[in-house]
Amino acid sequence: MLKLVIFDLDHTLLDWDRTQRFARQQLNEKIVQHLSVDVFWQAYEVLHDTLWDAYMQQDLTVSEYRLYRYLKPLQQCGIDDVDLGDNIKPKLHAACFTTSSFL
Repeated sequence: MLKLVIFDLDHTLLDWDRTQRFARQQLNEKIVQHLSVDVFWQAYEVLHDTLWDAYMQQDLTVSEYRLYRYLKPLQQCGIDDVDLGDNIKPKLHAACFTTSSFL
């Protein structure tokens, strides 16, 4: 049962830009062992919106979306490794969260 919903429209609870930079840095460290990070991110940008739309249309489950958003760009770059696609997911870091004065 849902007990609480928090909206963060102005990035006071989660610094989205910092989170994105941190996640990409983590991914780059893992990807660079296998291919050019620039090539990966080009493929990612092309595929991400399509995968997100499929998830929003409920054509993909959340688990499928989480896997495919990294696996599909890898496959596009010639790396068909499900384990790599599943294991390169970044971990959020506490530094990405901000402390709001009203909490």
